[in-house]
Amino acid sequence: SDTDPDAKIDNWEVAKRLNYGDRVRGYLHPYDRDYQEGLALKLTPILIEAAESLYLSPAVTYRAAELYAKGHAAGVVPGAAHESTLGAALRIAAIEADTPRPLADIADAVEEDPTSIRNKFQRLMKETNLSDTLDISDFIVDPVEYVAYMTRQLGVVNDTTLCDSVRELLAQVDHDGGSNPISEVAAAFYVAMKQSDGHSTTQAEIARAAGLSKVTIRNNYRKYTDED
Repeated sequence: SDTDPDAKIDNWEVAKRLNYGDRVRGYLHPYDRDYQEGLALKLTPILIEAAESLYLSPAVTYRAAELYAKGHAAGVVPGAAHESTLGAALRIAAIEADTPRPLADIADAVEEDPTSIRNKFQRLMKETNLSDTLDISDFIVDPVEYVAYMTRQLGVVNDTTLCDSVRELLAQVDHDGGSNPISEVAAAFYVAMKQSDGHSTTQAEIARAAGLSKVTIRNNYRKYTDED
């Protein structure tokens, strides 16, 4: 299934969507392809490698390719590296599919600055007409949507009991969108793992898995526990 993050991503499908939906003529000599075809073939492995490193599904990857192409056609790309727009497209596509990824992780995956990706995100929203049907508030991530991602980062993918405990902790706290959702779910994982007999972890380990600082975990975890 294209929605399975472990399913194989079709290189030629990604290239086609980067090429405005037209099949890339892979059989031609590189000098005989037009500019957009050459660009699509250049960016395809970058997008696929980023998506795979973020455990994103083929469907998200194809959607990101479409968004990049729309942004390219609208003139969004100039002003920064192509990778910034690819990162912004991945961010939008991942959130649309309810499989968000932290901005810092997306930036690492495409080797770009988070600020540049954030700027391209806003421009993509505007220039691709997404803002006609969606606004930034639609992209406020519920921390629970990061649970599956964090299980991969922590190597506890099959521990459903732990995941249920994290979700229960998150449900006990009111999340108003004012804090970083990955910091919330990381703090909840820290508490759940500390309370579990089957796990041993430290704030440093959780912070490293979430791409955060120990201070962030320390400042957030107490709301999920009765500790003083």
